[in-house]
Amino acid sequence: MKAKDAAGNISSASTSVNVTTNASGGGGAGSVIQEYWTGVSGTSVSSIPTGTAPSGTNVLTSLEGATNWADNYGDRIRGYITPATSGTYTFYIASDDTSQLWLSTNNSPSNTSMIASVYEYTGVREWNKHSSQQSASITLTAGQPYYFEILHKDGGGGDNLAVGWTGPGISTITVIGSGYLSQY
Repeated sequence: MKAKDAAGNISSASTSVNVTTNASGGGGAGSVIQEYWTGVSGTSVSSIPTGTAPSGTNVLTSLEGATNWADNYGDRIRGYITPATSGTYTFYIASDDTSQLWLSTNNSPSNTSMIASVYEYTGVREWNKHSSQQSASITLTAGQPYYFEILHKDGGGGDNLAVGWTGPGISTITVIGSGYLSQY
């Protein structure tokens, strides 16, 4: 990009500069990878064979999976959340069937702890069915990437998964979008 004056004339004194903007959030690059394993019975996240190659992957531009996608599968979504504003955030998870949300204190996977979970199905974006779905208040620093991991297991029937948050400038629970997400 080169500087222009009010009349639209390009300034001969300016040099080219590449500019990247992120209109929808923090310092995220825009997507995360969802790994999934099919043909896995039960509803416990511990039955997801994360130590094996997944059946497939999807690219997600928000922390929300497909609804009524399949039966008897498990999935893992991991990456980085980079907030735009420093402050206190609360995270929420909703899923059918069970799920866990893990968050690190920084960008290292070794510093994660489970901050929210679903132990019995919820409806789509049903954030308040169980108290375990909501994290404690967590202080995050703007521009700092935080590693996260989501484990989700569906048995039969309907399925859904979403992670939302509230925090500075986010007064209602909102699914975490692409502007805050980067791939692991």
